[in-house]
Amino acid sequence: MPFADYNLFGRMTDRAVSSGFAFPAYNIHDIFTLNAAVEGFAEAESDGIVQIYPDAAA
Repeated sequence: MPFADYNLFGRMTDRAVSSGFAFPAYNIHDIFTLNAAVEGFAEAESDGIVQIYPDAAA
């Protein structure tokens, strides 16, 4: 699951729009939530969006 730069994100959203689906998006606040989100993406064979709160690293 690579980091999505501008070009990759564009391809992801183009595919979603043309196929009629949306991406799951999660706000991450700890390592447990991150692991759960990534495991869910992998299990569903889905792309996804992860946003990490700045305070989460503390």
